[in-house]
Amino acid sequence: TTKIDNCIFHTNGNGLQAEKSSTITIKNSEFCHSGIGINLHKSHDILLENVYTHENGIASLMNESSDITIIHSASCDNNDNGGGIYFYNSHDITVNNSNAIHSGAGFKIVNSTSINFHRCNLENNTHFTFWIENNSFNITINQCNIVNNLRHGIHITDSSCSVINSNLYNNLIDSVFP
Repeated sequence: TTKIDNCIFHTNGNGLQAEKSSTITIKNSEFCHSGIGINLHKSHDILLENVYTHENGIASLMNESSDITIIHSASCDNNDNGGGIYFYNSHDITVNNSNAIHSGAGFKIVNSTSINFHRCNLENNTHFTFWIENNSFNITINQCNIVNNLRHGIHITDSSCSVINSNLYNNLIDSVFP
């Protein structure tokens, strides 16, 4: 069990790196000016609540991880060429009432399943808000605002996604590319 509360991780290679870990709780904390703010590999039972990741190379990288909950959190101003939150080979993820603003990427989802986004604001990202690819399924985007992104709102390749009761507008190239 790992508990982190009210901490600032500043100017590190990885702000936090966890490998083969379980029951990780991060609350009221900030990760900034690092290569990767939060790097989780083969970990499960993860809670991020009121977590702010900004000005990192990549805000968060979750690889081969599961049972992840992100609530009332924000990822902002990360690298313009990548920068956002990445889920690789991961499953059973919930993102509620969170923001992904002005990074290269909002969320990149690769070979991952059972991910639910609810009431999130995703705006002003330079490349895409959601990039969903390589057999990612059971992805639901519900009551989210996907607006003013420089290129793609939602880009889907060899995957599937449901978008429900959401606002998609002013995305320069396309709002949804299936």
